[in-house]
Amino acid sequence: MKIRVLLIDEDAEWREHTKGYMEQTDDMWLVGAVATLQAAMAVFSHLDVDVVLWSAPCQGKEEQFDWIQEILEQKADVKVIVLSDSREGKSVWNSLLYGATNYVVKDSGHEEILEVIREAARERASIHFSAAAALRSEFSRLLKERTQKMLTPQEKKLLAYVYLGKNTSEIQELLRIEEHSISNYITSINRKLRTRNRKEAAHKAMRKQLLDDCLKALQNSCM
Repeated sequence: MKIRVLLIDEDAEWREHTKGYMEQTDDMWLVGAVATLQAAMAVFSHLDVDVVLWSAPCQGKEEQFDWIQEILEQKADVKVIVLSDSREGKSVWNSLLYGATNYVVKDSGHEEILEVIREAARERASIHFSAAAALRSEFSRLLKERTQKMLTPQEKKLLAYVYLGKNTSEIQELLRIEEHSISNYITSINRKLRTRNRKEAAHKAMRKQLLDDCLKALQNSCM
């Protein structure tokens, strides 16, 4: 049985090229080729589709990926493959987060894209190499973002002063807090960073780049 494909792409020339490539295969059938998501949603319920091939905008906003969920709510077994010129990690992340089976950069070529369609239809799809690096980059960005939230702004400022060699009395004066508050902050910091003392915590925070912005701000305030 042929793989039934619905193509969504604003580029009329690319649609024609894709149609030509599919017509040369003996295992695919392009059941529809439309320019917009609105047009796709209008015809989708009237077509028998195995794979939706969507050419997403390079700077697609997260809400634009909602339609993938709408497609899957109508037909849960349909595979959605997102095509894009973008290698930006957030686009890959949003595509897979909202239910796409795969993400492929357009310049991978038609032959490669056809093979991705086959893999998706056979439920053997793995993340395409053109998207894998971007996805790893997005994981790194999310981890860094999560790490930055480990400490409060006040904890970061306190550790920055520790890193700069300030003692308890100096930190009290600079932050205008009591000594017992400093002890409470240090206890909290050591728990979060799994360190044993303030000096170790300050150096670990530096390695994690948690103090970069705070130290820069302190340096600018002294200039």
